[in-house]
Amino acid sequence: MENKLKETVYHPTHADVKVFALGNMYRDLLLSRFLGRQLFVRDTLATFRQSLLGLFWAFIPPFFTASVWIFLTLFNLVKVNNTVENYPVFVLCGTIMFQTFFEALKAPTEAVMNGRSMMSKLKFPREAFLISAFYRMLFNFLARFVALVLLLVVFSNSFSWNSLLFIPAALALILCGFSIGVLLIPFQMLYEDFGRFLAIASQVVMYITPVVYPMPESGRLYHFMLWNPITPLITVTRDLLTGQYPTMWPQFTAIMLCSLLILWIGWAMYRITMPIIIERIGS
Repeated sequence: MENKLKETVYHPTHADVKVFALGNMYRDLLLSRFLGRQLFVRDTLATFRQSLLGLFWAFIPPFFTASVWIFLTLFNLVKVNNTVENYPVFVLCGTIMFQTFFEALKAPTEAVMNGRSMMSKLKFPREAFLISAFYRMLFNFLARFVALVLLLVVFSNSFSWNSLLFIPAALALILCGFSIGVLLIPFQMLYEDFGRFLAIASQVVMYITPVVYPMPESGRLYHFMLWNPITPLITVTRDLLTGQYPTMWPQFTAIMLCSLLILWIGWAMYRITMPIIIERIGS
C-alpha cells in the first residue's frame, strides 16, 4: 500500500493578530528559555576568549568617566555645589547606573543583529535572543553591583542592609531601558541611523540628567530635569544605595508602569516584523 505524505497548505489570514495575545507571547517565552540561556553562555565565553580584560569592560567606561569628574572637582576645575557629602560615591553610582540604562537599551538589538543569520536559516522562537540579552545585562549588573558595594565601603563606610533595596530599583531601571530597546529593534535593524543617533544621544542626555551633579532646586534646568524620564531612575537607585530617602518614588513608579506597556508593544512589534525584516536584510 502506497504511503501518502501529509500535505499542508498555508493561506494568508489575520492570524498575526495573535502575536498580541499575552498567552501566546508567554508560551513562546517559556519555550525560548533554554536556547536563550545557551546563547548567553556561548556569547559570554566567546567574550572572555577574545578579550584580555573580559568582565572588567562591564564597568571600565563608567569608572573612567567618573574618575575624570572626580579629578576635575578635586582640583577645583569644576565646582559642583549642593551635592551629597561623598562626591566620589555620588558620581560613581550615577555614571554606572546611566551606563547600565543605555546598555540595556542597546542590548536587544545587538543580540538580534548577532543572530540574524541564525534566524534566516532556522525556525525557533525568536524570544531566545531577548532572553540572552537580558541575561547579559543581569550578568554585567552583578559585577557592577559588587564593585559599587566595595567602593561604598571604602569611601564612606555607609553601606547597610537597607542599601540592598537598590537591587530591585536597579533591576527596574534595566527593565525600562530594555523595554525601549525592544521597541526600537525593527527601526535599528532597518536603518543604521538609529544606532548612531543613540550613541550621540547618550553623550548629550548624560549632561541633562543628574548623573555627575545633583538636581538643581529651582530654575528652568530643574523643571527640564523634572520631566526627564531618566532622572527618577538614576536618582532613586542612587538614593537607595547611599541610604537616603528617595523623593522621586511617584515618578519612578509611573515610569515603571509605562515601561511594562512599552515592553508589551515592542515585543508584539518584534514578533510581527522580524520575519519581514530578516527576509529583507538577508543573512
